[in-house]
Amino acid sequence: MNIFLKVINKKVMAGVVLSIAAVFFGSSLAASGDPAIVQKWGSLLFEAKKVSLCIPVLSPKFPNASMEDAYKVQRYYVQRCLAGKQPPGFKAGLTSVGAQKRFGVTEPLSGILLPFTAKNNTIARGTIKRPMIETEIGLVFGKPVSRPLKDKTELLEHIEYVMPVVELPDLCFDDMKNVKSTDIAAVN
Repeated sequence: MNIFLKVINKKVMAGVVLSIAAVFFGSSLAASGDPAIVQKWGSLLFEAKKVSLCIPVLSPKFPNASMEDAYKVQRYYVQRCLAGKQPPGFKAGLTSVGAQKRFGVTEPLSGILLPFTAKNNTIARGTIKRPMIETEIGLVFGKPVSRPLKDKTELLEHIEYVMPVVELPDLCFDDMKNVKSTDIAAVN
């Protein structure tokens, strides 16, 4: 067994995944953000992705945006990216204490995995502008989750096993010095 997997507490990861699922299914989102701003911010992110531009850092334009607002933007953005398809899974970001301190948060961020097609197990040059390599923990579900779950215990019933995962995120923000946690959460 990978030493990295030994360190991970399945219940802690279940809590992260539960919060991710809640964001995607919308059960924990109260309607406090301005829908027009959510749509504008999400559209800017989607259009940048569509034409292969670096991700615009939008927090300076929306300085009062909360994490709740950022997750609403993420939901709008992800729904546009998915175009009616189901997400292949969920993910967590800023999982280390150091990364959380750097971006001023006290818990991991959550996101939705988007479908990505690699041709012959390769990624075309130019597809990722500022690639990074991240090792992750993958939770493989034995039973599908089709609705918000009431608690971590119910979520644990769906997890069949954990596995190591390698992610190749494209962290091509147009202004890396001013990236805030709301920017990272919004862009998924």
